[in-house]
Amino acid sequence: MRRTLFLFLFIAALALSLSLGFAQQGGTVPKIQLPDEIYSQFGHIIGLETGGRDHPISVKLDAPVVPGSGLLVCKITDAGYALDPEAEGTRFHEAVILGAFLAGKKVRVLIDGCFKEKPLIIAVGIGSPVK
Repeated sequence: MRRTLFLFLFIAALALSLSLGFAQQGGTVPKIQLPDEIYSQFGHIIGLETGGRDHPISVKLDAPVVPGSGLLVCKITDAGYALDPEAEGTRFHEAVILGAFLAGKKVRVLIDGCFKEKPLIIAVGIGSPVK
């Protein structure tokens, strides 16, 4: 009985010290792990924004925001999604997003990580999911 209690307290103390040490180094203790890539729900585009130092494009949908992927939860989750202007395929994604916005079509976006502290779009789907 004493041995089990000692083992439990030891493990609890070790876990606490590891999490406190990680937090002191500027990190956060992850609460959940999301898939490495995760799709948003389909939604209408309700906002587009361009500009900034690196000329990123931000996209807002009327669907709930996917906060990030993997162990990374992006800091900004109330301002939509971002496209990295330097990433391969970004110009094509921009064209699909603009076309869907002008036509009033629903889209979903595939998220992988963050860019400028917003969830990063790496793919855009329009219409029914491709199987």
